[in-house]
Order: sequence, then C-alpha cells, then structure tokens
Amino acid sequence: YSNDAVVVASDTESHPDYMYEMLVAEGHDGRLLRFSPTEHVAGGHKAPQNELDWVIGCLGVKEQCSAACEEALVSCVDASSSASHLAYRDCLVGDSLAGTCTTGCAPTKAMLDKSEAPQTSLSLGAFGPAAAPQPRPSTSLCQQSPSPQVGGPTPASPT
Repeated sequence: YSNDAVVVASDTESHPDYMYEMLVAEGHDGRLLRFSPTEHVAGGHKAPQNELDWVIGCLGVKEQCSAACEEALVSCVDASSSASHLAYRDCLVGDSLAGTCTTGCAPTKAMLDKSEAPQTSLSLGAFGPAAAPQPRPSTSLCQQSPSPQVGGPTPASPT
C-alpha cells in the first residue's frame, strides 16, 4: 500500500519501484500494482484485499474468466452497497455468477479493479498470461558466461 512505511519512502521512491525498474531494465515482464488505502481499507504493510485473486489474475495462473463473467461480476459489485472489496468477495461466493463464470477462472483486471483499483504499471502491457519473451535490452546489466561444460556435466567414468 502507498502508506506502507516499511517499503515506501515517498511517491517515487520505494522498494517496489526499484524492483520494477530493474525488471524493466532487464527486459522482463514487469507488473507493479500500487494499492492505496481507502475509507474501508487501512493499507499499511499488508497484502491487498482478495490477495489470492490478485495473484492468480495478475500472473495468469489459470485460464482467464470470460467477458460474460467479467460483465456479471462488475454488475453485481456495482449493485452492492457494501465496501467494494467485500462486494467483490460476496459476488464471487454468492449465487449471482452461477452459470456465467467457469469455476476457478482467473479474474480479469477489470474484475479485480472492482475489489480495489491500484495504480498499475505493466512493462509489456500484459496482465494475466505472460507477454512474449523480448530480446535482451541495451539497459540490461546481467550477463551469463557460457558454461565450460557445453552440453552439461559429464558423468564420472566407472572405475
């Protein structure tokens, strides 16, 4: 959360920012989600609300939910008078999505934004399944030396 005094020094200086910048410099598929406290969520040094849904949705661990499922969840949350993160959870576990969503599908960004709406940076524009691998950028500092054992280690000969 933006008010996490353990890892955030300012709006532009934080451990997550530094890690994201290095991921991008090395050409990786960087994803940075900056959550902010709200009237209903104190924030601090804690995981976001509906944490596992964020992990599964962001990393594309499972097949993404359909557009119909997304639309149904968004409508359900919008119709609720509960705090958004609670309405999101209630809509997922209630009967309002029955027959519309595949059990265990990965929530889309639009679905998760109904729980909490973080400031999002996606280095390759991907949320969910990984973006295609990119060539090594000129900003990369990492280098791998060729292995002296081309083809892998050779087993010791029997004596």
